[in-house]
Amino acid sequence: MSMHYFFKIGQPTKNVTFLYIHNFIKAFSIKCNNDVFSAQGEEADRKESF
Repeated sequence: MSMHYFFKIGQPTKNVTFLYIHNFIKAFSIKCNNDVFSAQGEEADRKESF
């Protein structure tokens, strides 16, 4: 999804749009970090079992 799309949704005020995008990015990056950590954890578990 492009930033332009978010700006079109959040036209009422720029602050609302900014907060919306900021929260979206924060949630997205947290999700990505969790995916990375869980993947690393699985890798570590596999190494220990061998």
